[in-house]
Amino acid sequence: MHNFDFSIILPCTINPYDMPNVARNDVYTRLNDYKKSFNFWINNKNINKIILIENSGYDLSFFHEISKGFPNKIIEIISSNSNNSFDKKLGKGYGEYLCLKEVFEISKLSVALIILLKCLEDILLKILMIS
Repeated sequence: MHNFDFSIILPCTINPYDMPNVARNDVYTRLNDYKKSFNFWINNKNINKIILIENSGYDLSFFHEISKGFPNKIIEIISSNSNNSFDKKLGKGYGEYLCLKEVFEISKLSVALIILLKCLEDILLKILMIS
């Protein structure tokens, strides 16, 4: 079995404000979606490193509290307001690009990545065990 050193990056926009073409625009629905995704990954025994970046300036206390219960995992939680720093005509993809750009600029985990898996809020990747 190969041991891969990778981090899961969870880009989040809890409050999309006036972003066009957002199917799930209710803040509490989105927050619950992100909580569910975060809980899935933090409880996955194959995942030891998680980077959560939220780009709408929303309070991330829940994620900090949950992280305390997993002292054997390396978890970075990054708060940003970059979703409110660009013309919304550029779209959601541009906001996600800004999230990833910020991760690579400031994350301590991203420096040591061998494999990078990017997870969107509506996708849960299956971790493949390679033997």
